[in-house]
Amino acid sequence: MDVSAVKSYEKRNPLQTVINSTLIGAAVGYGAKYAIPVQEREKKNIAYRAIANSARKNENEKKVNALKILKSRTPAQDAFIKLVDERDQFKYPTLKNIAERLGGNDSPLGKQVLEIIGRPENKEMKLDQLKEILAQESADVKLFKEKAGDKEAFKSLTLDDITAKLGGEDAPLAKKVLSIFKQNDNKNLDFDSVAFTLGKNSPEVAELNRVSRFKNCFVSENIQNIVKKLGGEASDAGKEFRQIIKEVDQNASKTSRAILRGVHKHLKDIRYTAPLLLTGAAAGFAGAFIKNYLSHKTEA
Repeated sequence: MDVSAVKSYEKRNPLQTVINSTLIGAAVGYGAKYAIPVQEREKKNIAYRAIANSARKNENEKKVNALKILKSRTPAQDAFIKLVDERDQFKYPTLKNIAERLGGNDSPLGKQVLEIIGRPENKEMKLDQLKEILAQESADVKLFKEKAGDKEAFKSLTLDDITAKLGGEDAPLAKKVLSIFKQNDNKNLDFDSVAFTLGKNSPEVAELNRVSRFKNCFVSENIQNIVKKLGGEASDAGKEFRQIIKEVDQNASKTSRAILRGVHKHLKDIRYTAPLLLTGAAAGFAGAFIKNYLSHKTEA
């Protein structure tokens, strides 16, 4: 009896079917506002890097604050606190900081830089000045000066003569010098010009340039240096420091994902609702109209 009553009602009220279907369609359209994933065009203004950096900064500070209230701390915990507290110094390093990045007294290049900046006349030295001196004292320039001989005599040498003096065309230094001449269309270059270019392109200056550009204290090379100072990867302190970094990374990732979920929800909130409502309503209306039409034809 119930089924029969519903059928009779729908037959008597085709308009009600249209209204109901239209309302349901509109509701589905509104639901689609949140069901449809965030599109690429909506994502283009999301500052993903800024969100990740903000999450990392917050988690670093939370971890440091938690460690600072401890009555006693391990060397690894102190190293992490120092790392975070001095991050601005890492962005704007002194020449001594850069020397430490190069390995300090434990590496030939770091030791050389410390010796250069330690000279009394270099107290106010800037990075560009350090590069110039390091270029002049680079291994390539020293070898060139040793092999090439007298500056005045150099002017009269042919490329073949220069190549022979530097150990032959297969010698690394000879290849570098020939490359310099090639870059200058094989024009006659004086001794000082070749030495200057060799120094500017030397491995020492390249390495100085590389480490001086580090702005993030969490760069892998810096973390490796800290672990090394703590006793190495196999030491308890080294393992503990790595674990602290891993914990902060995981927490920062969770925070980033939570922030992104909020951003995505906001993007869905501000979507235009009217087009989706109209589309859903139109689909519901069309469906009901077709249903009524088919029902009418069947009855006929």
